[in-house]
Amino acid sequence: MTVRIVSIVGARPQFVKLAPMCRAVAEHNARAAGVRVEHVIVHTGQHYDPELSEVFFEELEIPRADVNLGIGSGPHGQQVGRMLEQFESVLLASRPDAVIVYGDTNSTIAGALRAACADERQLVIEPRVPRELPAPVAAGQPVGDLIVRHGDRELGRVALLSDAGVDEAGWLAWLWPSSRAAQAAH
Repeated sequence: MTVRIVSIVGARPQFVKLAPMCRAVAEHNARAAGVRVEHVIVHTGQHYDPELSEVFFEELEIPRADVNLGIGSGPHGQQVGRMLEQFESVLLASRPDAVIVYGDTNSTIAGALRAACADERQLVIEPRVPRELPAPVAAGQPVGDLIVRHGDRELGRVALLSDAGVDEAGWLAWLWPSSRAAQAAH
């Protein structure tokens, strides 16, 4: 049996949140004998500059997006409108069992709205992590919530726990390669 999950991302904070999901799916598929997870990554192209997009995929070892909508910049309503149009064909073609949106950007708004209006069997899974997470973070420390919705109904909420301790310098070095070089110089 295969469960198909679509992750919708488009901006830096979402790429950071997507990375652990990709690792979890890969680990699950490596050891699972029954249910396999097919993880489809949709990049809206909201952040399209290589320093705002590609570098995160490379540094965080995120698989290349299966679909890149190439939305680019523009006024808020125009961006969201183009995303909604293009998500429709992606979701109809992939027929996911669940859609995951990350954060609070135009990509999130459009993805959540389109998924909520789509096939009744779809769940929307949204990890919510504060914009600022003070370091250090201890392993097992709550760092946000994972919210599962069906349509406009919230079905459940679970605390997201850090899977490893992170000190302040390590956190920055993990996120931004340039800070790693600056840290090494000191």
